[in-house]
Amino acid sequence: MVSGGRVLHFHGPAIRAWREQRGFTNGGEFAALFDMTGGWLSNIEKDRREPSREAAFALARRLGITDMRVLLRDYPDVPLPVDRPEVWPEDWR
Repeated sequence: MVSGGRVLHFHGPAIRAWREQRGFTNGGEFAALFDMTGGWLSNIEKDRREPSREAAFALARRLGITDMRVLLRDYPDVPLPVDRPEVWPEDWR
């Protein structure tokens, strides 16, 4: 994602921590919920790859996350509600 010309990167270990905390200990089974492979999720969780915006929203919703900032390396100054992308600044959508 981009914020004022700055790319917002997801923090893979945070995604993994949230997944495991929610009881999804098998990454492959969790990834299958999104019609993805375990390798896809593993690459995201190891910071080898960024999820698409759509995948990031899907992951956050499934994990019960309400503010995308908890999954980002650098938190922006404004909330990024998962279920209300229309309130995000235009360049973050």
